[in-house]
This record gives sequence, C-alpha cells and structure tokens, in this order.
Amino acid sequence: MLIENNWLGIRPDQSVPPSPSAFGVSLFNSAGATLRRNWIANHNGSAIITSVRSTRLQVTENAIVANGLVGMPDAIRLEGNIDQTSISGNVICGNDGAGVYLFKPDGAAQIRDNRITYNGRRYRRAAVYLMGDNHQITGNSIAHQAGSGVAVAAYPRSQRNVIENNRFSTLEGLSIDLVTQGNVGVLAYQKGDGINPQRDSSQRRKDTGNGAIDAPRFTTREFALTGSQAQLTGKADANSQIQIYRVVENTSLYGVLSEPLSTAQTDPQGNFSATLDTLKPGDVVSAIAPIPTTEPQNPPAMRSCNRSHLPLRRIFSRPLLLLPVASRRPWLRLLPLPLRPQNPTFQFASPYRRMSTLPSTSLISAQKAPEYWIVLPKLCLPTLRSF
Repeated sequence: MLIENNWLGIRPDQSVPPSPSAFGVSLFNSAGATLRRNWIANHNGSAIITSVRSTRLQVTENAIVANGLVGMPDAIRLEGNIDQTSISGNVICGNDGAGVYLFKPDGAAQIRDNRITYNGRRYRRAAVYLMGDNHQITGNSIAHQAGSGVAVAAYPRSQRNVIENNRFSTLEGLSIDLVTQGNVGVLAYQKGDGINPQRDSSQRRKDTGNGAIDAPRFTTREFALTGSQAQLTGKADANSQIQIYRVVENTSLYGVLSEPLSTAQTDPQGNFSATLDTLKPGDVVSAIAPIPTTEPQNPPAMRSCNRSHLPLRRIFSRPLLLLPVASRRPWLRLLPLPLRPQNPTFQFASPYRRMSTLPSTSLISAQKAPEYWIVLPKLCLPTLRSF
C-alpha cells in the first residue's frame, strides 16, 4: 500500500478546514505500507497512528506539521507490532506533543535523519519517547523542544536501543533522558525524569531505561590545543563505546549535545582516548556512551585552552621566578617561552620577585610582546612541556 503526494488536513488554498479530522493516517493490521511525500497537518489527533499490527511501515519525506490540536498530541504514535518500521527524512514540526512516541510496541523501529523541531506546544514531551527494545535513533536534528530530546522508559523494560549521531539544540530537558523505575508519574512518561544519580549498586542498570551505565568522565577539566588538535582522555565502563560531542549551548549544568565529533572505545580497565582536530580555544565538549547508553556527562564541560591562555596556577605547583629577557643566568634552566602578564592589574614589583601564589584570574598570554623568561624547578618542566 502506497500513500504518496497528498495534502491531508489542508484545503487547496492551504487554509485550515473548519472541522479538522481526527487523525491523518490510521494504520490497523497493515503490512508493508509506505507514506511518502505527504503534507499532513491540522488534525485533532496524531498525523500517523498505528495499532495491533503495522509491520514494515515506511514513513519517509513527509511534512508533518501542527497536529494533535485537541486529542492525541503526538505527531507519530506507534503502538502494536511495528517490526521493521522506518521513519526517515521527515520534517516533524509544531505538533502539540512528541515528534515520535512509541507506546509499548512489539518489534523494533528505525528513526533516522529527521528534522524534529518546535514540538511539545500543548504538552511538554520529549521529541522522541521510546518504549521497547532494539530501536535505532540516529542522525536526527532535534531542536526547540519543550522537553528532553530522546527519553527512554524504564517500565515497560526498554533495552539495547541505539541513540547516536543526533544533534540537539534548545531543549527544556536533557539531550538523552533515561528514566528510572522509581519514577512512574505522568511527567516521567512525557518528558523524562531528569539526570540520574551515579550508580551505587550493580543492580542500578536493571533499574534504568536502556540499561544505562554511568556517563563517561574526563580526566581533566581543561585540555590544551596544539594548533587545532587536542587529545582527550577519560574513564567509563569497560568495553563500552564513547561518542564525543561539541557543546555549543552550555546554558545548563549538563549542556546540550550539539554536534558529534568523534568516537572512542574503552579498554578492559575503562580508559579511553580520542584525538580531535576541529577544536578552537573556548570550545566545550561532552561525552556519552551510545552502546550501552548514558545520559550526558555531569558536568559536561572540558574547555579547550590554547597554550598561550593557560592560567599559571593550573600549570605550576611549585614557586616560579620571572626574569627579564636580557638576563642570562647560566646556573638557571631557562625556558624560551615569551610570556607577559595579560591582566593589567597583575604586575610584578620586581623582575626577580619569587611568586608562590597567583590570583585565579591571572593569565599569561604569549601573543603579547616577549618581555619575560620563565624559570622553573626541574620537576615542573615535564608538566609544561606536555602542553
């Protein structure tokens, strides 16, 4: 069955009908249906709803806009047996509930390469809400959602869902929200339950949507750039896959996963390492594990710092001595780094003054004219050279 190139819920002059229909397309006991290049809008309930059995359903390249006006608010509502369903390449915008809501389905669905924006206008819901196992949520752009980006229910038990390579922006919740079984209220089944605590028991995974593991943890809060390249290291559960994201909107404690950058694999001890070459000073990154899934890292930020803008107190743990460039003391080890105070309130009383403490706001900039050489104890030299 093929439903193609239709306007459903829109009059020929593109106006709204005086009496909207209940649903756009209802599928009951179907197999192999295809909905392609349709404009489905202005329905009291969902644009597309399934029940009982709708296997091998293909929903592709449709515009699904402004549905769920007074009834079922979700743009696409999948129930029953939905095995081998694919929802791809659609624009899902301005609907009153979730973009896609999977309610106690049998079988697995793929939701990929969709643009899901400005939904949740009447009910604050996740852009994509999952129940069930083995679903794949990949390559979607999810933005301006009055709820979380992707939420996964803990009950009914939902396992082995793959959530990766999605882009998130302007959310009223987490990018990925994995609900725990302790939260069974209405909001938990609409937008999720917020950040989960760190595991304090080996049973915690059984208690959480998608069998969640703890979020990856970076080994340091800041890392240095060599040109545009930086190496990140961290820890997560052993033998898990890690995906690193750029965080553009760092407006909350957990940030928004804006752009996937790279992947890494943890070793049997849980260590991972990744080299990124697309960063610039001031960038913030976060990490998740898509298989098994985690919520965003807590806290999300590692801020890349060019070596010319590193706070001195983060580099040196021993007292240091600043000397004029003209000084050449053969018994001192001099590092040929052209350093100069950047903060005008931070001044040296003498070019030979020994500094044991530095204000936290003091920065040294190598982009200024070279006036000072820096002299360090030998133990400090490897630390500096590593940057």
